[in-house]
Formats: sequence, structure tokens, C-alpha cells
Amino acid sequence: ERQLAEEVAPLAHVADVRQRGVMVGIELAADASARRSYPARDRIGARVTVEARARGVIIRPLGDVVVLMPPLSVREDELDRLVTVVREAIVAVTEP
Repeated sequence: ERQLAEEVAPLAHVADVRQRGVMVGIELAADASARRSYPARDRIGARVTVEARARGVIIRPLGDVVVLMPPLSVREDELDRLVTVVREAIVAVTEP
């Protein structure tokens, strides 16, 4: 089983990465080591999804958890692009 979020987990504002198959939840936090959440009004998860959409990838936020749910027929190159874009979007929003 490929770990889709290996590139995302080390980011400064990623508190946790949960994966089951190709479904991934990436929990974002203002202070990842202390797991201190962002204020709800900052809507960080939603902002990351908007940034990813601007880069051509549609993902879903559940609060400050970014959810990746690619179809089971996804190709390896598509998975690579998905992870790259999500990483770029997280960095663009959390490390301006």
C-alpha cells in the first residue's frame, strides 16, 4: 500500500495524516507539535481546498482536515500530481 502523504506529513502545519487505502485525511494545525488548532474563523481547510482548486485539483475540507478521496481507478501519475498539488496548497496557505 502506497503512503500517499509521505511528502505532506513533515510540513510544519500538518498535525496528523490518517490513511486507509487511497483515502487520506490531513489534519492542519497552527502548532502541529502541540496540536493547537487554528481559530475556526481562519477556515484554513477551506482555504487550502480553494488553493488546490486554483491549481486544478478538487479536494474536500472537513474543518481543518483536508480529505483526499481519489477514485480507485486513479493512475500513479495522477496520485503523484494530487499529492504535489495538495502539498503546494498547504504551504501556500500556512506558510505565506
